Amino acid sequence: MYADTPIACLVVPSFALEVELADYPDLRSEPVAIADGTCVGDTTPPALKLGVRRGMSLREAGHLCPTLAVLEPRPALLADIAGQLIEAMATVSPLVEEEAPGIVFGDLHGLEQLYPRLEVRI
Repeated sequence: MYADTPIACLVVPSFALEVELADYPDLRSEPVAIADGTCVGDTTPPALKLGVRRGMSLREAGHLCPTLAVLEPRPALLADIAGQLIEAMATVSPLVEEEAPGIVFGDLHGLEQLYPRLEVRI
């Protein structure tokens, strides 16, 4: 991609946690952590409010929040949903790059005729 090319970025914050919570919508308002192994990967706001943080051990998180629900990421599901994000961006741009699961960039060069009033939003 060129330096002066307009680029779109699609970001899904807390991607792995959001993918897992899609199957458990009732847990969204509860203290939840996603963990692969013995460390916390990401948390819901209620867990964060109770002091559960990324990188801490599950043991420590459990002491801070005895009612903490722990979800294990499902790599195949994460890959599938990440692929869907890439496909969604590809409907807008022929040149798409995945930075990481849940972060996708698309080259918008040449789309000025389709979207003549392209605005930059930060």
